[in-house]
Amino acid sequence: MTIYIKIKILAYNLNYLKKYLNYFIKTNYKLLKLFKIKYNRVLNK
Repeated sequence: MTIYIKIKILAYNLNYLKKYLNYFIKTNYKLLKLFKIKYNRVLNK
């Protein structure tokens, strides 16, 4: 029974991590795009 609970908790944590990672990647991607645009403007001057 305890092994089952541990596996369940592990699965839940992995799912949570996956969601968090997806969110993190999405937000960072937006920031990266903004940074790239600003950086390109600086280079073009």
